[in-house]
Amino acid sequence: MSFIRLQVTDQIVDNEMVVRPAWSNNVQTLTTFYTPSVNDSSYYLNVYSVPPAINPSSTEEFNISYGHISGSGSVITTQDNVGSTQAIYGQFRNIVYNSELSNFNFGGIISSDIYVISVKRNRFRESIKEGSFNLSLKSGSYTLNLTDNSNESSVTSYLGNNKYFTIVSGSNGSIASGSTVSGTVSGSYGFVFPDKGLIILNARALSLPTGSNGINLQTLSGSTTNVTNNCTKLYQYIQSGGNFKLSSKETISSQYITARVPYRELNHTTNPSVIDNNGNVLYTTLIDNPEVFVTTVGLYNDTNDLLAVAKLSKPIKKSFVKDLQLKIKLSF
Repeated sequence: MSFIRLQVTDQIVDNEMVVRPAWSNNVQTLTTFYTPSVNDSSYYLNVYSVPPAINPSSTEEFNISYGHISGSGSVITTQDNVGSTQAIYGQFRNIVYNSELSNFNFGGIISSDIYVISVKRNRFRESIKEGSFNLSLKSGSYTLNLTDNSNESSVTSYLGNNKYFTIVSGSNGSIASGSTVSGTVSGSYGFVFPDKGLIILNARALSLPTGSNGINLQTLSGSTTNVTNNCTKLYQYIQSGGNFKLSSKETISSQYITARVPYRELNHTTNPSVIDNNGNVLYTTLIDNPEVFVTTVGLYNDTNDLLAVAKLSKPIKKSFVKDLQLKIKLSF
């Protein structure tokens, strides 16, 4: 085994933005949606791209939650007098506003209830790509197409420390002709929080009639109604729409290492099969004019621990009349 010590100038680190389809199997647009025959929880509804009985671990894409400020739509527990929908509303306003007192405000309109689509972390990776969110909700013959407003403003908006985009009627980050950012008389359709993989929908806006830019998504209320009924209602609108498009993005850091081998070095093979039992070279051509073929590069630390291995696509000839320079890329 032969070694060449790397110098500081032989290494450089670079960052690049990588955009990928968000859904499993490298799919950008979901057109089919499935849920378990028995729901996973009374707090949310898991959604899969194929029937969950086939491959639930790899095809779970997102889940749907419904939250109400006072617990409507769920059973109130006698222990702490808090319903599951109230807990969900409180959970997400803490995430968004970092406060237990702030209520969801959609374009100046306070909404007492919300729908939340939580994209699985391994789907959106580092962040949701701006302009890639496209969701179709269908009610009867009417379809409402939703997207973020990332193409409409050059200013990044924040709620607390959370970057967000307003959900509007349109596609690919642009508002549809004749629509506005405010969306409806009940406020905007919601927010997209790209760094958290959260899509929070304004239930009041969606409950409006189709003629008022809503889709008649009437939520079920009352202390005896289970939260999953409301989750299922939104799921059915998503399933009927048959179009949920999303891309992820992440910054990949790569370290580029240049391994330089001068023409005088590493010209003799380290293969023990060329030496006989007496230590003599079996092939005389390797004595006066040795040639070797490089196939593998190993990266070691100062204590000779192997840290990484790079395989060449094909062997490269090295001799006393030829320098060798290899460029190695480590991504992390």
